[in-house]
Amino acid sequence: MAHIQQRPSGSFRVEIRRRGFKSLSKTFKTRKAAQEWARKTESELERSVYLDLSEAQSTLFSAILTRYSEEIAPTHKGYRQEQSRCRVVSKGLGKHFLANYQYTIR
Repeated sequence: MAHIQQRPSGSFRVEIRRRGFKSLSKTFKTRKAAQEWARKTESELERSVYLDLSEAQSTLFSAILTRYSEEIAPTHKGYRQEQSRCRVVSKGLGKHFLANYQYTIR
């Protein structure tokens, strides 16, 4: 169940606690926006379609490319070229967070 609390600053904080899920919380400027987010998120939790992006919002694409080039690429034939490609792509896209990219799985 969602718990909405008004903060001293005037903003509204929503906290959702469900057994089997980690606690979710978010702050909004209006109570209406807080209620809409709480309703939508609880619905997604019930239908098991909620996607937690908290880790993706704090992970840089360059960190993923670095880990790939160190752990996976050496097992491939032509790994030096693959590592070189990872460095080039990292220079251009490395400063972006993973949550900025949305892909559809087909």
